[in-house]
Amino acid sequence: QITKQPSMQIVDEGTQQQASSVLTRSIDAMTIEAEFHYYHNDFQQAHNQTKAILDRDPFAHGCLAFHLSSLVELKLARELFIAAHRLVDGFADSAEAWYAVGCYYFLTKKYEQARRFFLKATNINNYFAPAWLGYGHTFAAQDESDQALAAYRTASRFFSGCHLPPLCIGMEYAKTGNLQVADQFFSHTLSICSFDPLVFNEIGVLRYLQRDYHEAARAFERVLQLSHDSVAPTWEATLFNLGHCYRKQLRFDEAAEVYQRALRCSPRNASTYTALGFTYHLKGDVDTAIDHYHKALGLAADDALTTEMLERALKDASSDASAFNL
Repeated sequence: QITKQPSMQIVDEGTQQQASSVLTRSIDAMTIEAEFHYYHNDFQQAHNQTKAILDRDPFAHGCLAFHLSSLVELKLARELFIAAHRLVDGFADSAEAWYAVGCYYFLTKKYEQARRFFLKATNINNYFAPAWLGYGHTFAAQDESDQALAAYRTASRFFSGCHLPPLCIGMEYAKTGNLQVADQFFSHTLSICSFDPLVFNEIGVLRYLQRDYHEAARAFERVLQLSHDSVAPTWEATLFNLGHCYRKQLRFDEAAEVYQRALRCSPRNASTYTALGFTYHLKGDVDTAIDHYHKALGLAADDALTTEMLERALKDASSDASAFNL
């Protein structure tokens, strides 16, 4: 007789360890972990995981989209080129193969060619979401918002449970200045996925454009909480934007600290040195401001804003010195 109640069974420690080992070795479990890393914008870990999967099983196409997209994010053009050739040679009738080719051309900024191959991938498999997103990205990269929105809406229609299409739609509306509509799409995105740092980053940008610096700072802080490695180059822009929010709120010490963290992510970013100099300038520490303006001009000698700020700082320093001599 089959009972409707689950039976109580004692599982010994060895059986538990064996089950755990099987789960660890499972390709599906590893793919889920790679997806987790990818959606947390930890692209290096996602790449490491998908590479391990493909080393074990070259036919594990379930992880290919994450693998190829991670290569784009990490700007590994040579590895992407090799992967695309292998896929086209071995699986020319698969959407993933032509998606890989499109990714390579997208990474090398040959958007017309990338668009052609993304479209070919959708012709092979009309329900392959990454290709539709890539197709939209090629238009977005060239500021062709109408075509980009059309591609993203197609992706959203086919994949209503995926948060990336509405996120991309919101980003396009924000880019064109339609902030109210962008806000609606970001709210919808957040209702689908509340753990992707990119969602909060775009919400932070939107709040900054709306001059709600407190809420913008909260969103950027949430990005850093969700990220596993806040000193990775991926988060340099987020730290830079957070520094702006703190500066707008006259939280100069916190702004300077965040700008320094941004420099650890990208040490040769002239804009960050300029922002850091401006923060010290506002604090009244003119000498430190001048030092950072000089560093910025050492990296970008023709930057008009930094040149103007340096001239003002030198005048302020000269005025302070004259007052002191009096």
